[in-house]
Amino acid sequence: MSFRQYMTTDRTYHSEPKRADTTMEKNSAPQVPATVPVMTIERFSELTGMSYSAIKGQLQLGNLPLFKIGRRRMVNIALLTAECLQSEEWS
Repeated sequence: MSFRQYMTTDRTYHSEPKRADTTMEKNSAPQVPATVPVMTIERFSELTGMSYSAIKGQLQLGNLPLFKIGRRRMVNIALLTAECLQSEEWS
């Protein structure tokens, strides 16, 4: 084998293994466990896949528990979890 052939051949055994290319977007937001007592509407939207406006509507209808901190409105995850665990469907 000539030097030119050697330089143009694929020498994958010398390099690190190739990683699968993921097409999913990288989420730059810090990962917050769902065990926090309250969560912003934006973060709740990211975690559930629901739109921001749908969550706002459910908060206004009273279907999601709301917790106000100053002027901010947060989804009350602790109360939502308690309500889900106490519902008849879980018994």
